[in-house]
Amino acid sequence: MHTNSHGDLPDELVKSAYRSGVELAWPRDQAIEAIEALARSGRKLLGIDTWLLTDDDPPKPIPLIRDWSADLQAGADEIASSATAFIADFRCRPDDCNPDNRPVYFNLVVK
Repeated sequence: MHTNSHGDLPDELVKSAYRSGVELAWPRDQAIEAIEALARSGRKLLGIDTWLLTDDDPPKPIPLIRDWSADLQAGADEIASSATAFIADFRCRPDDCNPDNRPVYFNLVVK
């Protein structure tokens, strides 16, 4: 999550997030929870980046080619619904995910 503050998210979501510097990312179900929390707090979701994590210790993010951008003319509920659908429907393709079927992490870009 690109943001100056994680204060709009429940502590358990912040604690469970994968961190890359100041950015947070979550697997599918937790990313949807984060979107719902941000929508309740009035934060505007601008986009979603998709990541795989390396086997390094600590793991490093590998950005995937596919991501999601908000329709900035849409209302907050429509944006949250579209973002949730993107995450819920996201499936790896042979050309962008590894054969180990690692979980995809979703990094939220918010205003």
